[in-house]
Formats: sequence, structure tokens, C-alpha cells
Amino acid sequence: MQSQSDASFAIIIPCYNDADVLGRSLDSVAQQTHPASEIIVVNDGSNDETEMLVRDYQNKHPGTCLYHYQTNSGVSVSRNKGIELAGSDYLIFLDADDELHPTALETYLSTLRGSPDQKWLIGDHQWERNGNIKSRRVKLPGNREKRFKQYITKKLHVGNISNMCFAKEVFADIRFPPQLRFGEDFVVFALLFTLCDPVVTNTMTALSHRRGTSLRTRASLMDLIESQVHAHLFKHPLLAQKYLRFAALHWAQNCQSIAKRAYKEKDYLRCSEWYREMISAYPRYALDMRMSVRFLKANRRSQGFETTACTNSR
Repeated sequence: MQSQSDASFAIIIPCYNDADVLGRSLDSVAQQTHPASEIIVVNDGSNDETEMLVRDYQNKHPGTCLYHYQTNSGVSVSRNKGIELAGSDYLIFLDADDELHPTALETYLSTLRGSPDQKWLIGDHQWERNGNIKSRRVKLPGNREKRFKQYITKKLHVGNISNMCFAKEVFADIRFPPQLRFGEDFVVFALLFTLCDPVVTNTMTALSHRRGTSLRTRASLMDLIESQVHAHLFKHPLLAQKYLRFAALHWAQNCQSIAKRAYKEKDYLRCSEWYREMISAYPRYALDMRMSVRFLKANRRSQGFETTACTNSR
């Protein structure tokens, strides 16, 4: 690896039918105060104007952008392809609908000069929804076990992948799981919290835009997704044995999230079932009085409705 004073950065942008926002993302790369060594756009089978937009960018910025097209395979496969194609020391995975702050690469370079041999940098981040922008500072607990536990129980917020920078060597043994179409970054981050000690830049590095078309809004798929993510993480060969004791806690957290979502959607029968599953997995969660009140209301309102089975992949 090069000395940190001349470290190289590859920006990997996976995209699928994102032509309406990809230009904004590419512009944020072009405006960096420290230039990227590589820009790699992985087109995951788009049928919109993505290729034309990237070709136009290549004409305006010759020699800086590599374009790769593949049949639709999901964001994990796209990111893994970017890792394979990249020749730089450090990788930044920029979602097609997100933006880098103009000084993001300069911030990472400065942080690396002060903290040599770092494998994972996390920037502070902003997110936008419906025109409103909010900011969050990242603060990490003092050891790997606490970071892992807080992260899987949603008490540690580190933004999304766009406000992070990784040494390429991190991915010598880890890849984004191609089996997952959602939650793939959660699995990677959770594993990395057990394997290395990230450094927080204390500077904003990315702005993420949350769109209504996100998979996060498709509630009908979320029960299955939560189960798949849980199973993939706790069966992963790189997860050390000592972390397996948190499996029941994480499953209960997933059940709680599903039950809350079901209550919000007025699916009271589903809410009741997942509440029971939550208590079965981790009885201490019965002390959550707000959740217990929701359960009692949901259970009462679901009386007389047809029962559907609650399944999981534990």
C-alpha cells in the first residue's frame, strides 16, 4: 500500500434505473477538492438513460470513469464487481442517489495521515427527506463487543455506506452477500465491528437522499428480509464464537421492528404474533411497557380475525 500522503481512492457507484439522480452523484465526485483516482459505475441492468448519462460524463471527464454493465443481479453483486475492478488503496461505495461532500476525499486523506494503517473510516453524515436535511455525528463505544451489540440493536447509528471509506484489503476475505437484496451492508458492518477498529472523521462526508421507492418502504417484504439478514449474519464463518450469544437479542430486535411496523399498518394480528415471537426469543423485552401496551391493544383488536402463521429462519 502507498504511504498515506499519496493514498489512492476509488469511488464505486452501483446503479439500477437511477438516471434521474445519478448525475447529481457524479457531479459530487467531480467537485471533490482532492480528486479520485478511479470512478467505477456498475450498471446493474438498467433500462433507463443510465448508460447515456455515464458516457456523457466520460466525455466531459476523460480517463477518470470506468463503466461496467451487467445483467440485473442486485447491489451486492454490483459492489463486489466494483471491488474486483478497483486498483486503488481505498474504496468508497457511493449510492447512486447520494452525494459526497466536496471535501470528503480530502477529509479521508487527512484522517489517514493522522491515523496510519486504518482499515475503515466513518464520516459524519446528513440525510434528506422531502427537502428537509438532518445531520448526525457518529460516536463509537470503546470496544468491539459494545460496538457490535449496540449496532445490531439499533443503538449505534453510523449512517449508510456512502459516508464511509474502506481499505481495499478489508475485502480480501469479506464480500457483500449476493443472496441479500437488502441488509447486505448491515451484515458487512456488523462483521467489521468485530474485526477492526474504525476511525470517525468528525467531519461531514456524505449526504444521503431517502426516496419513497426505497425497498425500506415495501413492508410486505420486510418480514422475510429481517429473517434472512439475521440468519446470514449469525451463520457467517467470520463471526467469532463469542458473538453468537447475541443472536437471540438480535432476533428479538427484529421481531420488535416487525411488530411495530405491523401495528402502524393496523395489521393487529401480525403485530400480536411477532410480539409473542419477540418475548419467546428474549423474555427481557417484556419489560418494554410501550410495546406491551401495543400488544394488548393489537391482541384485543385482532380478536375474531383469521390467524396467519408467523415464520422465521432461526
